[in-house]
Amino acid sequence: MKGILTKASVLAALHEKGPDITVAEAMQTEFLTLAPNDMLAGVYEKMRGCNCSSLPVVQDGKLVGTVGLENIGRFLAYESAKQKLTREEESAHGRLF
Repeated sequence: MKGILTKASVLAALHEKGPDITVAEAMQTEFLTLAPNDMLAGVYEKMRGCNCSSLPVVQDGKLVGTVGLENIGRFLAYESAKQKLTREEESAHGRLF
C-alpha cells in the first residue's frame, strides 16, 4: 500500500497546487494502519489520537479493509446497550429469588 487520499489531503493539495494535481501527488504516504486483529477499543483511541475519521486495515502489506469512526461508534453503542441489558436482567433475576 503506497498511500491514502483523505479529505484533508485533497483540500491541502488543491489549496497548494490547484486543481491540476494527480491523486499520487495529493495522497498521504505516511499514515497509521490497523491490523485485522486489533481490538476496536484500541482502534478508537488510536483514531482519536491521530484525529483520523478512518484508517486502512493492512495485512502482509496489502489493504484488506477500512475502519471508520462511524463503524466503531455503532459497535461501541451496541456493546454498551448489550452490557446495560445484561446488568438489568441480572438485577431483575436477583430480585425474583
